[in-house]
Amino acid sequence: MISEETREALRRIESEKDASVKALLLAALVSGVFRQAGFAPVIVGGSAIEFYTDGAYMSGDVDICWSGPHLPGPADQARAMIACGAGPGGPRTWKVAGLFVDLLGAVETFATSDYASMDTPLGSVVLQPVEDLIVERVFAARCWTGPNAAAEDCARKLLATALAGGLTVDWLEVERIAALPAYDCIQSVQAMKKEVTAALAEEVP
Repeated sequence: MISEETREALRRIESEKDASVKALLLAALVSGVFRQAGFAPVIVGGSAIEFYTDGAYMSGDVDICWSGPHLPGPADQARAMIACGAGPGGPRTWKVAGLFVDLLGAVETFATSDYASMDTPLGSVVLQPVEDLIVERVFAARCWTGPNAAAEDCARKLLATALAGGLTVDWLEVERIAALPAYDCIQSVQAMKKEVTAALAEEVP
């Protein structure tokens, strides 16, 4: 059963022309429904990077993990997504307002920093710490199975937003995470940060 409030939210989402804003509004709607059901959704991966970079990087879907001790089971997910107006889908991927929502597992974080929160007209979204995402994407770009152009582009856009002052980043925390055995990519992180800093300096007239 879809409430009238949700129907109005869906109309707003469907009428939004900016693709990144549309995804952010949908993330807020879905997050709110799951929070009402007692779960703690966290926007992760490329979706979080899209929102952190204000659409400079586009994910194309909404990726949701869960923090806290309780993860929604398949029936919980189905009830929540149907309440959001989702069409046929599941158990992992659903389509709402023309966009795909991927429901994943427990959020993985190595950061000691808090999750970030972003307010929207349809409620708030909680984002994976940016320090986690920087290391994760640099690792994917340069350390996983060789050069990865898509991950390289994503990591550079996130770093550019941060280094230009668009994000508050704990750089010591970034280096701590990068030095962990789980990633062991501190040299790659430092190198890409230096490269992006130089590229930004060249853009200044």
